[in-house]
Amino acid sequence: MLTEIVAKAGGLTDMASLDEADITRASSEDIVDPEFERLKKMDVKDMSESEYEYFKIKARSKVGRVAVDFKGIFIDHNLSKDIPLRDGDIINVPRKRQVY
Repeated sequence: MLTEIVAKAGGLTDMASLDEADITRASSEDIVDPEFERLKKMDVKDMSESEYEYFKIKARSKVGRVAVDFKGIFIDHNLSKDIPLRDGDIINVPRKRQVY
C-alpha cells in the first residue's frame, strides 16, 4: 500500500507538495480504456463534441499515471483512498515551491 511505502521511506516532510504528487505505473500495458480505444478508430468529424473533448484530454494525458488523492490519504487520514502499489511504480512527491 502507498502509506506503507511512504512510512518505510521515512514519511513525508512539511516541504512535500501533495498537490503535485503523483504515481506513474511503469507497466501501463494492462491499463486499457475501451472508450479511448473506440475513439482512436473514429474520424474526428464523426465524434460528438463531448467525445472529441474526451479524446483530446486522453491523448494528452501522461500514460501510466495513477489517480491518487494524496491529500485525502496523508492530510485527512482517509485510508479508504490508499492504493496498492505494483512493482515498478514510481512515486513522485516534489518539494513545495517557494514563492516570494
